[in-house]
Order: sequence, then C-alpha cells, then structure tokens
Amino acid sequence: MDKKFINFFGFAKPPFNRAPNLDFYFMSNQYQNALQTLNSLFQPNENYAMLIGHPGTGKSATLYKFIKNLPDYVILINTPFPNLKTKELLRFILHDLGIEPGDDESQNSLTSKFKDFLTAAEKSSKVIVLIIDEAQKTPDETLEEIFKISEECQGFKIIIAGRPELDKKLNIANLRFLKQKISLVAWLNNLTQEEVNDFLDQRSKKAGRENVLIGRSTAKLIWEYTKGNPRIINVLMERAIMVAYMDASDSIKNKHINSSINSLNSNTVYLQEDINSSAKNINPDSAIKNDRLSLSEIPDILKTGRVLRIAPAAALAICLTVVGVKLYNKSPDVSKPGETSFALPEPITPVQTVIPEPPTPQEQPDDEPVPPQTNSDPEETQTPVEEPVEEVVAQTVETVIPPQIIPEGYFGIGNIAVVATDVLNVRISPMVDAEKIATIYKNYRITVVEESALWVQIELPGGRIGWVYKQYLSKP
Repeated sequence: MDKKFINFFGFAKPPFNRAPNLDFYFMSNQYQNALQTLNSLFQPNENYAMLIGHPGTGKSATLYKFIKNLPDYVILINTPFPNLKTKELLRFILHDLGIEPGDDESQNSLTSKFKDFLTAAEKSSKVIVLIIDEAQKTPDETLEEIFKISEECQGFKIIIAGRPELDKKLNIANLRFLKQKISLVAWLNNLTQEEVNDFLDQRSKKAGRENVLIGRSTAKLIWEYTKGNPRIINVLMERAIMVAYMDASDSIKNKHINSSINSLNSNTVYLQEDINSSAKNINPDSAIKNDRLSLSEIPDILKTGRVLRIAPAAALAICLTVVGVKLYNKSPDVSKPGETSFALPEPITPVQTVIPEPPTPQEQPDDEPVPPQTNSDPEETQTPVEEPVEEVVAQTVETVIPPQIIPEGYFGIGNIAVVATDVLNVRISPMVDAEKIATIYKNYRITVVEESALWVQIELPGGRIGWVYKQYLSKP
C-alpha cells in the first residue's frame, strides 16, 4: 500500500493484508479455541490434532501463530509438501532433522533411521511435532504409515490441517480408523456480522488509527458481500481505501464499498484458492472438483453488473487502477483460473507509484446508497441538473500492483535463498495459473536451481522441481 494512503488515513502501517500477518491476528473465540486445541496436543496421551478451515478463514495464520509460540523442548517438522509419498516424506523429514539419507535407501531403512531419532529424542525429553498442511492432498498410504510410526514411538505428535475435504477424506472406509484416533479437532468458519465489526475495528486500531474508520452500516455491507471471509474482507478493504482516498474522505462509506464491489465484479478477476467456496449459493462439491468457482456460483451481489452513479473523484480512482497501475494482466500466486472465475492475487511488494493528491472535499451525505440504473429518455427531463453525475459502467476492472523487478542472477544458481514472507506457494511451472504443489514458510531455506527476472526454480524432496515468485525471497 502506498505511503500516501497510509498517511492520509492516519495509519502507521497497512491495516489490510492478504498474506498472513501475526501483528493483526484476530483473537476471536473460534481462533482462541483453535489455538487452545492445538496446544492441548502436549497433554499426556494426546498424539493427534486436526485443524479444518475453509479457504481464507485463517488456517495458515493459526498454524503460524501456534508455531511461533512452541516451547523449547519441541522439535518441529513442518512439511510444506502435502502430496509426498511415504518414502519421499521420510526423506524430507530426515533431511529436515539434519540426517542425510542415501540416494538408494529403502523405505524400511528410512523408517528405521527416523525411529532411532525419535527414541533418542524421547531420552532427551524432546517432543517431535509433525505438521502436514493441506493434508487433503496427502496420499492415503502416507497418512497410514506416518500414523503407524507415531503409535510405535512415544513423543511423536502429528497435526494435520486442511480444507473440509480433509474431514471427508477421513470418513472413507480405509481411513476411518485414523479419524477415530484424533481427539483434538478445531474448525475455522467465516466471521459473524458482529465479528466482522470487531475485525475491522481491531485492524484499524492496530494500524495506528485512533478515530473510527468504518461505520456500522458500512461494516454490515462488507459482511454481506464477503460472507465474513477474512481474506475477501482484506481484498475489498484495500480497494475501498484507494477509492475513499480519491474521494478525499478519511473514512470508508457505503459508496466507497459499492464502488469497490463493482470494480471487483468483472469477468477477469480470479478468486485465490476458492476462498468463497463456503459462501451462500455456492456448490462446495463443484468448487472441490474444479478447484475454482464459475461465475454462476458467485454470490448474487457479484453478478449485478449495474451502472454506478459515482462522483468524478471515485471514477478517477477506478481509472487509475486500470491505466496508471496496470503493468501486467495477471498477478503471481493465484488459483488456477477456469472459464470465468473470481480470483485474487497474493500480496506483492508494491513499487512506489505516483499517486495524485486527493481533491478538495465536497459536501456529500454519509453512506449514500448507490442509486439504480434508469432508462428514462433525456428529452423528457424538464429540470436541468446543475452538476450532472457521471455514469461509469464497471467492466473488466483489474487492480494489479506492479511487481518489484529483481535482476536476473541476483541469487545465483546453486546458492541459498530464504523465504521472506510468512507463507509462499510453490508452483509446478513459472506461471501464475500453474498448479500449486507445495507451501513453504518464512525463513525456509531453498537452493536455487534456475533463476529468471520474476521466478526462481527450486528442488523439492524426492527430486521434484517447483517454482516460487522471486520477490518473496531474500539472501541469507
């Protein structure tokens, strides 16, 4: 977010981020309960925990919050590769523990080495915690084998996390016995209307603003549009702040939210990781099957395509998003787009762009609703309008913040790079719509195999190759 926006609204830092940010972690009842459930894993006779959450509800942030507060006696194994077969996962675990397996070692040999480590750790009063995120993608045989090792070795605890499909996966006949072993289960859902009010207030205050940013009627409109999904709220608020700035308003009103909704309502906006699959009027089964949302599944508010009657300043804001900032038509790290789908890019470090000073404020009523489109003949209008209102049709609006270009060869092939953001997706090819094959976390060290201006190729456990977006990396 540009510093002019931050200063104009009285923020000390950007309040709405799409990537997990523990500074703004929302400690509502469900998130407190989720953390308490995960921490109960260290109680006697508790070896398994499961965290389920719809996309965008804060599952990754909750795991990261849990990890940041682990006691010193815990040795963490956080695998970013959920779809590994058993042998590949064991090789990754041993490598993560500092044990280098041989190239041709059998699965039995790898299992034996891991068990030896667990035995030694138990004698040293250490507890081993394995976290598998997006575990709905983990092969059945891998889950069975890793649970079997945990049964045989005390002090080895497992957390599996994923979408609701994970719960369905464990209900099938051959895995039902695994689910019966898991006594610690937490679910994350979209926020209620009252929680959305608290969510918006907390973020505004933690960002350094003292007075109210958003009124209750506007907060209700946000809740109705987003269905209480935190990730969608952050995306919508980023846009609304820009529109309000161009309207010379230091608070967010209904008209700014309506303008932002319509700018997001286009045929080329994509929804990252199906984050609205839990929303009303959406068929979750099709979202699971296709890994995307079709236009027919998007809530009605997204499909209105109505004509906006907005002030010239707000129109200028939309023009800026299309003309002034759009350097390329897709952003990295988004879900695989389908026919007509709704996706949002992960945040990328913005380049400083020239933002014009806001226009002089004009007298306008607060929370002015957007009037409907009319089809009246202009010749039938008898009373002239002193200041005609501009009509802008919201079509194909894309807000894309240009990437920070890092020179090719900056890291160097064969050198180590470090993940500089909390969560980073690994893709099968250097394309924004390529399949996501893994997730890696902050401070994870990777070896550079190939490097371009925007992407870095890395080698995954088992010899597979993946690509990550370059600007989220730093030198060690």
